[in-house]
Amino acid sequence: MKLVGHMAPLVDVKFNSKDYQIISCSEDKEIRIWDIRTYKCIQKMQDKTIHRPENHYTSLLFDSKNTSIITASSQLQKWPMKRTMTDFKKEYKGHRIPIIKVMYNELYKQAITVDDSTICTWDITSGELCHKFSVDKGIIACCFDNMNRRIITTCPDGEVLVWNYANGLLLKVCDSSKHKSDL
Repeated sequence: MKLVGHMAPLVDVKFNSKDYQIISCSEDKEIRIWDIRTYKCIQKMQDKTIHRPENHYTSLLFDSKNTSIITASSQLQKWPMKRTMTDFKKEYKGHRIPIIKVMYNELYKQAITVDDSTICTWDITSGELCHKFSVDKGIIACCFDNMNRRIITTCPDGEVLVWNYANGLLLKVCDSSKHKSDL
């Protein structure tokens, strides 16, 4: 996956593991903060002073204690980071609990992520969330049908559900409890 946005060569890159971010700095004195889960730029800062050889950025430091960035040129400059993990959680549209399954649909160029009650469909080229729907009964396992057009989920109560994952429409319920006496 590429992080696209800088118009000049990069000078330095740092990693903020606490907030899952990459911080990059380019020769044109632009700083970008990227969320590594969505591959999107979540903050951009630009030094507006005239770019001269004696004041170009040579290094970048991420100060995790003060949640700020320090750039080095002919002098040091401190940049406050406005985005934190707390802000991200407010706008994040994906899963809030651990994912139990990830599937890729080559036909539609989509990734499907599943937790124990939610199915999300993602555009693999843009990283955008296409669709999200909930399975109230819960999910313990899932797979595609043989044509990769539907998702089949199993619920804790034994039901098997068939979904149109593009729009979240429940297509069929297969109740295995009717056949338990046959076992």
